[in-house]
This record gives sequence, structure tokens and C-alpha cells, in this order.
Amino acid sequence: MYAVPDERSPSAERSHLAPDPALAGRRVLVVDDDGQVRIVLTRQLRALGLEVDTAEGGAQAIVKLDREKFDVLMLDLDMPGVTGLDVLLHVQRAAPAMPVLVVTGTFEAERIEGAFAVLPKPLDLPALRATLGRALGKPAGEPRP
Repeated sequence: MYAVPDERSPSAERSHLAPDPALAGRRVLVVDDDGQVRIVLTRQLRALGLEVDTAEGGAQAIVKLDREKFDVLMLDLDMPGVTGLDVLLHVQRAAPAMPVLVVTGTFEAERIEGAFAVLPKPLDLPALRATLGRALGKPAGEPRP
């Protein structure tokens, strides 16, 4: 589903995973019930300079969101039990300034109410980098448009 760039990848592909000073040190929580997706996203986000934590489902994500501070949330929608939409509603109540990037392979809508952006799986690395830049363009805690 995802390809992780390595030394054999074209340099243009690797450049999208170069550290980005605007993202360095910012914290992201990746929520996806697919372990492979979490691993690949973690590698990609760390290569950009982000600090990454993960949750394997909605219930675990809510606990982490209530206990820790994150600058951005990357959220799968289609998860068993506590769904991504449940987590999105929780964030809207508990931390409305936090940008939520919905990352989904099954949901067709271009916009989900309350999400900063909806990104289709598999992720396009230049689009991911640009979206993260827009989402984190303001210091943490400032209201988002």
C-alpha cells in the first residue's frame, strides 16, 4: 500500500522526506488500526522532523489526546470500536484548535466537517508535506482558520 523511499529511490522522491525546519519538533499522533500504515507513516513523518506517537485505535487515541499535547492529529476513519469520526468529535470538543488530517482509503468525501484536510491513501508525499506545512503554519495553540 505504501512505498518507503530508500537509497534506490529517485532523489526527487527522497527530497519530499528531507527534514523541514517548519515541522521540526512538532508532535503528531498517528491513529490507524493497520500496523503497517502506522509504521510507514511514522518513518515518513520522522524523516520530515516531526515527533511521532501512534495509537492503534480510537479508544487509545482519546486516552493519549487527553493526557498529552499534540500539534496535529493524523486519523484513519474506518476503525473498529471507537471510530475515527468518534475521535474527530472528541477533538472538536476537547482541542478545537488542533488540526486533524483525516487519512483514509475508503471515504470518498473531499471534506469532512471539522477536519483540516482529507488525504487519500496511499499518501502522496508532496501533498502530505504541503498539508502539514499549512496545518502547522501557526504556532501551537493559535486558532486555525
